[in-house]
Amino acid sequence: MQGRTYCVQAPTKVQPHLPVVLVLHGFGSNGDSQAHYFGLDDRVDPRGFLLVKPNGTRNSGGQRYWNVSGPDDVSYLTAVLDDVLAAYGADPRRLLVVGHSNGGFMAHRLACERSERIAAIVSLAGAVYPALCHPSQPVSILDVRGTADPLVKYEGGTLLRLGPYVSAVTTVDFWARADGCQPAHRSQPSRGLLCSSSSDHPETAVESYSGCPAGISVEQWRQDGVGHIPNFALPGWPDAVLDFLLAHPKP
Repeated sequence: MQGRTYCVQAPTKVQPHLPVVLVLHGFGSNGDSQAHYFGLDDRVDPRGFLLVKPNGTRNSGGQRYWNVSGPDDVSYLTAVLDDVLAAYGADPRRLLVVGHSNGGFMAHRLACERSERIAAIVSLAGAVYPALCHPSQPVSILDVRGTADPLVKYEGGTLLRLGPYVSAVTTVDFWARADGCQPAHRSQPSRGLLCSSSSDHPETAVESYSGCPAGISVEQWRQDGVGHIPNFALPGWPDAVLDFLLAHPKP
């Protein structure tokens, strides 16, 4: 990990076997900024987890990013998790990941490449690469997408740095099949589960998959009319995300 940095925010009272939440920043951001944007910093003490904030590699323009299509960052992030497990005596069954945009793509990649270790991920504005994803074990997946995202489009598209990517529906359908779940069923939309980029709070349509292996969930939260960087000023987002992650240890 020469030249690579990360920070760990621990609860005031560190105990053995705490869960680990790895937060992966978007392109050009950093671990501290991403954790603050997600509102996770203030939840470390009341929820009792280790918040790990790594930083991606800088490109030629000085912007930090994750190498989604290559193995280097998978190895780096695995080494970070190993460090945290050794230093804090953390729970190896609760290695949890949340990422945004480039970090959301990277969260999916970690679930693909380290499915035997990663228990659950939450990806905001990310997608899986089905042709590159061959998980050996089920992983709980929560994919969060805005239908008005102009960058990572709900229906799929092409990104300059990442190439073609699949739609939100294809992403969760892939994971449902990979995890051994049954076809999707949609719940009634719930208002105010997440915050939006506008002054009103759009309905969040929650789609889940039945028939998954015990302890495994695959969900998508779809926000109609929400863009790439939602406003998470209200407290719903961090607690909802942590509720999902902490409820899904490795079976």
